[in-house]
Amino acid sequence: NALVTRYRPQVFSEVFGQDYPVRILSQLIKRGRICRNILLYGSVGSGKTTLARIYGKALNCDSPDEDGSPCLRRSSCKKIQDGDPLLFKEFDAPLFESLDHFKEIVTYFVSLPTPPDHRRLIFVDEAHSIARFINGYEFLLKMVEEVQPRIAFCFATTAVDRISKALRSRLFEIEIRPLGFGRAIEFLRDIADKEGIRYEPEALALLAGLSQGQPRNLLQALDQVREVGDVTREQ
Repeated sequence: NALVTRYRPQVFSEVFGQDYPVRILSQLIKRGRICRNILLYGSVGSGKTTLARIYGKALNCDSPDEDGSPCLRRSSCKKIQDGDPLLFKEFDAPLFESLDHFKEIVTYFVSLPTPPDHRRLIFVDEAHSIARFINGYEFLLKMVEEVQPRIAFCFATTAVDRISKALRSRLFEIEIRPLGFGRAIEFLRDIADKEGIRYEPEALALLAGLSQGQPRNLLQALDQVREVGDVTREQ
C-alpha cells in the first residue's frame, strides 16, 4: 500500500501536528459524545476528512479511549469502517447535479431514524461548491438549525471565505493548518525510520520545503522518491 494509505490516522493520537483541532474534538467526545455542527477548513491534503472520520467513529463508540478516540474494536466502530450510512454519511459536494438533487439526498439521510444510543455525522466535503446553487446555503442553514439532537453536520472546505456567513455563524469553526518546516521534517523522518527508508537529512528538508506542510503531499513525495532508490538530495 502507498504510504498515504498506510499512515492515515485512525485515532486522535496518530494525527500529527494538529494539537488544537484534536483537543477540541476529543473534548467533545470526553464530555459525553457531544454532537456539534463543525466546519473544518484548510488546504488540500491537510487532514480534514481524516479528522471527520475519527470524530464520527468516536461519537458512536461506547468505549472510547482516554483521549476520546474510538476504540476501533466495538461493532459501531466497525460499522462506520464498513460504510454504515446510519452512523456516518460522507458526501462530495461537487458531485451534486443540482440544488434539488442536493436537497433530496441530504433530506433523506437527515430523516432516517438514528439507531438507539448512537449518533449520525453527515459529512459534506468541499462544501464551498454549494455556493454554485442559488439558496443552497439557505437550505443548509435550515438543516443545521432544525437537525435532530443525535445528528450533526461536519463540513470541510479549502475555501472557507465562500461559505456563507450565516451558515458559518452556526458552526464550530476549526482551522487545520499546514505543518511548519521543522515539524514537516520531523514527520518525514518518523515515517522514514518506521519504514526503514534510507535518507539524507538534506533530502528530507527539500521534500518538506516542496510539499507546503501538508501531510498527504509529504507522504506522496516521500513515496515517489523512494521508488527510485534511497532518499538523497540528488534523487
